[in-house]
Amino acid sequence: MNGKIILATHKEIYDYPRNSLYMPVYAGAAITKKHLPYQNDCDNWGGGEISALNPTYNELTALFWGWKNLKDYDFLGLCHYSKFLTTKRKIRSWPFYQCFTFLSKQAVELAITQEEIEVLLQDYDIIVKKNIKIPTKYNIERLNQIEKILKKYFPQYLSSFYVVKRRQRWNSQNIFIFKKKMLDEYLEFIYSFCLYGDNLFGTDVFKAGYVTEFLLSIWLKVHEEYSVKELFTISNLKDKIDRNLTVIRYHLGDLLKLRIFHRPPKYRL
Repeated sequence: MNGKIILATHKEIYDYPRNSLYMPVYAGAAITKKHLPYQNDCDNWGGGEISALNPTYNELTALFWGWKNLKDYDFLGLCHYSKFLTTKRKIRSWPFYQCFTFLSKQAVELAITQEEIEVLLQDYDIIVKKNIKIPTKYNIERLNQIEKILKKYFPQYLSSFYVVKRRQRWNSQNIFIFKKKMLDEYLEFIYSFCLYGDNLFGTDVFKAGYVTEFLLSIWLKVHEEYSVKELFTISNLKDKIDRNLTVIRYHLGDLLKLRIFHRPPKYRL
């Protein structure tokens, strides 16, 4: 089987699996002067690109580039510069196990491989990040936006939306691997949804990259004819620490009224 995993990034990556399966793509390359030694998501190989939408679409601009410009693939996946799918047992969270694991660069070694994907896709159509509980009360605005768009443009998805919303478990973060047929169906839905959201709410209010993190679980509920395998993820420690320190500094500054940052940090792309 031929396929790629798009490794969406907006910064130089500390470490990642350096093989033909993983393809780093610089998300938002069209709107920055910074150069990175990766494939730019603004390079049009004949399929088009939406790189300029990166401030609100986040990793979806890198995914769009791969979907429209890569050819002859049997599967296509998306993960983040510091987080990879893994077939290994659950990786305990914090602190000591991850320290020893990631400092020895085992995060890269534990990332899913081409051979493992081929075995899984013999039995499954889609591979996704394991669902986690995300309380509705923390995402009321996003879920309200989803509900309004579904009611107006995709009413056939509403009942599944209410089921997933009620159970409060989501396959979040846009981390997945799809066979091509299912990918085409899913991404047609995703990017149509984003276009409707932009038009309905405006890009100042509607943040497509964050909102669509909730759509995968809804789409999978609607399309239960497809077989799905859930996997855990594993993170690169250096990038994880950098991200968490940024979040901590922001909230400390807010508490102390020091205004260390003038805007919330980007948790992802």
